[in-house]
Amino acid sequence: MGIAVRVEKNLGKSSCGRQGGFTLHELLVGLAIMGIMAAVALPGIARSIPHYRLRGAARDLMCLCNKAKAEAVRTGENVGIVFSPDPVNSYEIFLDNGDGPGGEAADGIRNGSEPVLITVRMPKGIAIFETNFGGAEGVRTGYTPRGLPLILGHAGLRIVGEDSMALLLELSIAGRVRLKAG
Repeated sequence: MGIAVRVEKNLGKSSCGRQGGFTLHELLVGLAIMGIMAAVALPGIARSIPHYRLRGAARDLMCLCNKAKAEAVRTGENVGIVFSPDPVNSYEIFLDNGDGPGGEAADGIRNGSEPVLITVRMPKGIAIFETNFGGAEGVRTGYTPRGLPLILGHAGLRIVGEDSMALLLELSIAGRVRLKAG
């Protein structure tokens, strides 16, 4: 008892006798179409990159504000946020607990040896252009151990470029952080 195997002589060829695949002409036409599509799409993508960069920086700030709020509730101590617009263009989150000599709790100012939780420098092309939290120069806020804001207000972020897009980060009386177009 044997098994019969039939071998085709036209292996790899189509029924009309030609090899399967694409011709050079077909490949070139396909590449030309992809090139045209890329040339049409790239300017739109390039225009939207600053907007995505701004949204990303604003979302990072919003997440870190929520993290500061959670840290205040978790530790039972005030957590401060200080914005440094020009020329540093950064913000710092710290425990506002009055540790060390000269430290004063719940003042929104890092003094004494109050521990820094995080310092964030804004990405290239993004600037902190407006802070309005009341208090000294309006550049600070934070959270109480109950998760409520120390000082109400908003912080703004702006793309430094030709289109000057802006987003505002608002802090509600209940401590909720929100992004608004601005």
